[in-house]
Amino acid sequence: MNPHPLVLATCLLVSSVMITPMIMPPPPAQGATPAAEGPTPEEKAALILFRQGRKAFDAGRHARAVNAFEGAWKVMQNNHLRYWLGRSYAALDRCEQALPMLGEVVVDGMPKQALGALDAARVRCLTRRADELARAGDCSGGLALVTPEREPGSKKLRGQLSEREAVLRWCSEEIGDDKAAGAAWKALGAMEARDWKGAIGAAREAVAARDSAASQGLLGLALAGSGVCGEASRSLALAVDGGVTEVAGRPLTKEALRCWEVEARRLVKADDCRAAMPLLKRLDGKLRHAKGRWLAT
Repeated sequence: MNPHPLVLATCLLVSSVMITPMIMPPPPAQGATPAAEGPTPEEKAALILFRQGRKAFDAGRHARAVNAFEGAWKVMQNNHLRYWLGRSYAALDRCEQALPMLGEVVVDGMPKQALGALDAARVRCLTRRADELARAGDCSGGLALVTPEREPGSKKLRGQLSEREAVLRWCSEEIGDDKAAGAAWKALGAMEARDWKGAIGAAREAVAARDSAASQGLLGLALAGSGVCGEASRSLALAVDGGVTEVAGRPLTKEALRCWEVEARRLVKADDCRAAMPLLKRLDGKLRHAKGRWLAT
């Protein structure tokens, strides 16, 4: 079995395994002595650039690596060079250039370590590019990116793509592809970073752009996360009444019950039973008091 290109000696970069066909000279005349074959001066220069790129990449100097690999790519294009140039683009978050390169790398027979590095670069760029599309309001486009035909071999990397796919699917199906989707995606990112002020602001933008049960659920979770259960109770009620049970994988019902209980306690303590009654009914008519007593409506 022939070895995979990624484990061939670097001298093969200038050999006949290049993917781009070379223009072959005409055969020598009969009786003439054929000239010895070997790399051209351009190919020799490309090999030097490739070695410089590898050295720069291994040292973490990815911009320098890209410059060297791009110089080599102008002379020859093969699987080996495609792999390293794609990884270098990905390391610099130049994902629009990295993804086509990485997607065309031939993986048959690739060593496990090299395949793992390739998959990690692909997942990094797929999720980053999907996030960019979602922030621009194109959750469907982001969803299409993170459902590639070839899944990474690593269970951890597959899990990363699956998690992002679930969130993007929620955004695409429940919010849509417009200004509301972009605001909702910003709110989800802020919630993940526990930036509740930013999450509330972005969630309000989503509701203003499209007032739906899903966007109200998002706002309710953001408000609840910041401890504002009074306002959160209303949004959570609208979401629950609209049939929403989760927001981008985050359970909604449990958080709604928690906030309704907190707000009902506050209202009962303030002797505002009239305002507390709707919440008590949502809690099936019972509220556990802080002192351990049960209050019935």
